[in-house]
Amino acid sequence: MERPEVRAQTRPANSCGKGAARKLRAEGLVPGVAYGPEMEAMPIVVNSKELRRAASSLPHTRSPITLVLENDSPGGQLTRTAILKEIQRHPITGQVLCVDFHCVSLTEKIVTSVPVQLVGSPEAISHGGILQHLLREVEVSCLPGDIPARIEVDISNLQMDHAVHLGDAAPPPAVEFVTDLDTVVAVISPPAVEEAPPEEVPAEAPPEEAPAEPSAKAEKPSQPAAESKEKS
Repeated sequence: MERPEVRAQTRPANSCGKGAARKLRAEGLVPGVAYGPEMEAMPIVVNSKELRRAASSLPHTRSPITLVLENDSPGGQLTRTAILKEIQRHPITGQVLCVDFHCVSLTEKIVTSVPVQLVGSPEAISHGGILQHLLREVEVSCLPGDIPARIEVDISNLQMDHAVHLGDAAPPPAVEFVTDLDTVVAVISPPAVEEAPPEEVPAEAPPEEAPAEPSAKAEKPSQPAAESKEKS
């Protein structure tokens, strides 16, 4: 597949800063930086539409592109193979705020991350098993031109309460896994068993209190004062 091309203009160091970056973005440009083992970090600016078009045509964000660096000097054009190392976006609008290009050599291996894709439909899922995809990206070592679009891991024979490890998958030709081969990629857990709610024990009624008996030593009512004088 032909690599997409992105043209970038170098910008002076004094054009860096939040104010200058906002002005560039208002003009439809994206500030960024290009760097690599054979070049110093270079402040650049790219057209936002061109960047989006190139990024959308990549199999994944770590696929190489052709970066054409231009400046105003005669013959000032430099072509490099680069990887979109980082794209910063606004958390609400999604606008691209900044981009980093990592220039690489086509003859030297690099370590980069590649997405993991599960393939196959294990029978355990039809029996209520719960599939958990634990490893979403894997680090690989290869030449920039050999970076795979994805690493496929077959889970067709994955049994209930079993796991598949990275070592169970075969890397593409000319690609080596850097991530530990014992890393669990996916596991199928048995369905959760709902515990029956505890039976409610009826509360015992409090014992009925016996009616109070009248006291045997109840005092006699006192005689009127007039009656007591007659007896005297």
